[in-house]
Amino acid sequence: MNDDEEIRLHRARIALITISSFMVTIPQLLWTVLGYGGTLLILADTALIIIGFATLLIALTNPLPYFVSRALGRFRRFLETNSFTPKTKGMRPYISLVMVLYLLVPYTISTIMGYIRPSFLLLALYVAITVICVAFLIKFHKQRARNQDARPWHYLVVLTALGLLWTFAFWYGSPSFPTDEMALDFYSAHLLINGINPYIPINTANVFTFYSFGTNGLPLDVVTPYSSGGFVTSLSYPALAVFTYLPANLFGFSPTASLIPLYVIPPIFLYWVYKDSKLKSLALVPVFLLLLNPSYLVQVSLGYPDIVWMLFTMLSVFFYRKPVVSGILMGLAVSVKQIPWLVLPFFLIFLYREIGRGASLKWTLSVAGVFLLANSIFIALNPQAFFSAIAAPELQHILGIGFGPSQIAFLDIFPLSRTFFSLMVVALFVSSIIAYYVYYGKLKYAFLAFPIIIFLFNYRLLLSYLMFWPLIALIMPLFIQNGVKAETRQKEPARTGRLKGLGSARRIVVPVILVALIAAPVAYEATVPVHHPQIDIQGLSITGVSNYNVTGIEVMVSLQNTNISYNQLLYRIMPSAPTTNMNGYLWEASNFTQLPNGSELIQIAPMNQNQQLSSSGSYRLIAYYGFSSDAYVFNLSSGKLS
Repeated sequence: MNDDEEIRLHRARIALITISSFMVTIPQLLWTVLGYGGTLLILADTALIIIGFATLLIALTNPLPYFVSRALGRFRRFLETNSFTPKTKGMRPYISLVMVLYLLVPYTISTIMGYIRPSFLLLALYVAITVICVAFLIKFHKQRARNQDARPWHYLVVLTALGLLWTFAFWYGSPSFPTDEMALDFYSAHLLINGINPYIPINTANVFTFYSFGTNGLPLDVVTPYSSGGFVTSLSYPALAVFTYLPANLFGFSPTASLIPLYVIPPIFLYWVYKDSKLKSLALVPVFLLLLNPSYLVQVSLGYPDIVWMLFTMLSVFFYRKPVVSGILMGLAVSVKQIPWLVLPFFLIFLYREIGRGASLKWTLSVAGVFLLANSIFIALNPQAFFSAIAAPELQHILGIGFGPSQIAFLDIFPLSRTFFSLMVVALFVSSIIAYYVYYGKLKYAFLAFPIIIFLFNYRLLLSYLMFWPLIALIMPLFIQNGVKAETRQKEPARTGRLKGLGSARRIVVPVILVALIAAPVAYEATVPVHHPQIDIQGLSITGVSNYNVTGIEVMVSLQNTNISYNQLLYRIMPSAPTTNMNGYLWEASNFTQLPNGSELIQIAPMNQNQQLSSSGSYRLIAYYGFSSDAYVFNLSSGKLS
């Protein structure tokens, strides 16, 4: 394979990675535009995420599957034989159009729908940065056409300046605490400075009061409700999530601003390492795919801390041939959040196959050592409190939100237990490890794809669980050269990707094992007795309308075979309309009327003014408590049921 052909294949890989990035982020855009739209939208979300996983898996497969290479060849011949093919060398005439579409279409839609704060200044800065970036990219291509080498320090300085301008543009005007997670992490850092252990729940219980969240009513769109009432006020992330906000606490600047420099490092790092490789002609491509990625921009706009684990994970993968350095970096990543924990077994298999048993042991010890060192003070002070906090995201009874199949359950479309989704995550996790080990020969570079499919059945599937894996994977083409090169340990024939003694039978045995693992949660759910719904919504009527908003609803509810009382019931209303509130509209009971048939007429009202409904639209009212719930779909037209 000549160098030009290899570059073309790597362009195809990067294109597939870009497609994957869009596929896993489109569900967020669909939700922003359509709200919780029912079964068809759930199927669309699920299909898009699966396509995103499959696309990333294919992009990182070595060699590229035949059908991809064939499609690439056909596309190239199609361009060469059609009249609209650009007459000048390369694709320079289309660069501006592609970049502008890549940027402005998702941003404009998101701005109109309110997902990114509408701001003329932000939009103007965004367009200005887009023009500068596109002009810079065209200049780079012109240099290539004249066979001139790029000047790395010049580009590094310009890219850094662009990156800082870009991050400031999207941070400008950001709320101090766009999520309860950031408020809890920041408050925990404040407690730590004052010598208080933030992993003891009672110590963080007044977080919202401390930051005056309730001055104009608790912002219910950024808190996490329990399914039995109340809101999460306890820390649930490892210690580095707290340490990240120590400087902002000590020096008194905005918590969202404290992470601005970190958002610039990944694109600059990708440019630097691409420039020093055989793929230097593609050096600016991953830079722009990051700097101009709409979902990445949302992270910058709101100052989310996920950039910390993403950066450390990317660096750890890049330095995999230095196991201690790589292990330290991965130890830092897993000390920020639990999300990167899912990639650990895959990366460990990769290291064992590529650099040997001893080096992979050093890596494992480095990861464990850094994690224990970062968290040692809290483990020593109160190990039960620390480990309970770390396990809380999966064990706490909190309301389901987000995308994917779990909507079927938390929207009460079909009765599925939360245990089913937990078992599915475990089954997909184990199945993915088996598949990666058995088919390692082809999938060795694809370990960054598997967290996407594992997270698919997470009960609270959020964008941050999915979007970073394709972005981190932009580092992988550097490792994928012409086939399997000398860097693979050929001297150990036992590490060929086959299971000893299995031979050709793996074509039957392994798929059967994988299907059985996935079928186990389905079988479990099928054997769970299906009871008559404990909560039954029998009807509702509108009792209050003010300024084109619904302010009161009367609900007829019946409780059967349950210890739940009527005054324990909680309510949320999920809109099938544009929204920025994943929790839905949270309402509560204000009055009760006993009916002769044992039912109750319950007057419910929004918890605060921001939770009022628009007088027209389609809604799903959910009454719930603990694991029990029931839903009632209704439509409004001018404040009346239709």
